[in-house]
This record gives sequence, C-alpha cells and structure tokens, in this order.
Amino acid sequence: MNIAVITGASSGLGKEYALAVSRLRTDIDEIWLIARRKDKLEEVASNISKKTRIISLDVTDQNAIEEYKALLETEKAEVRLLINNAGFGKLDNFDKIS
Repeated sequence: MNIAVITGASSGLGKEYALAVSRLRTDIDEIWLIARRKDKLEEVASNISKKTRIISLDVTDQNAIEEYKALLETEKAEVRLLINNAGFGKLDNFDKIS
C-alpha cells in the first residue's frame, strides 16, 4: 500500500497539503493524517476523496512515535510521500535554545 504521511495535518499548511495530495497524487492509495487534535483531523479527512487514516498523536512524545513505528511495520506501508509539517516554537536567542 502506497501512503502519504502528513504531520501537522489538522489545520493550516498541513490541511492544505493533505487536500493537495488527495487531488494531485494518483500514486497514493491512502493518506495518513497525523496531529494531536483528532476532531480537527476528522474534519480534514471529511474533505478528502482518498482513503485516509487518522492518527492522533504528539510527534514530540517518544512513546507515541514508537506506536507509530509499530503501525508502519504492521501495515507494511510504503511511504511514498512524507510531509513533515508538525512543529513547535521556542522563543529565545538561537544560541541559548537547547
């Protein structure tokens, strides 16, 4: 199964990427939408014509990443497109941020 994985897919650019992938990428069988807010992911998925999988997780949580990794292995998914749009911000001078 060829999949596209989009993190930060619940709003903003992530949502727009998901909509564009569903329209433009005929080689993708399923779009995996990843973000923390399940309700927002469901809203995005309702506007996509391709099969979607909603994965509600926080990409900064190592345990969640391990669960995601296991899902990829179990499903034997072939990631054909990764849009790593999730992020967070820290405010400080660059040289002071860990």
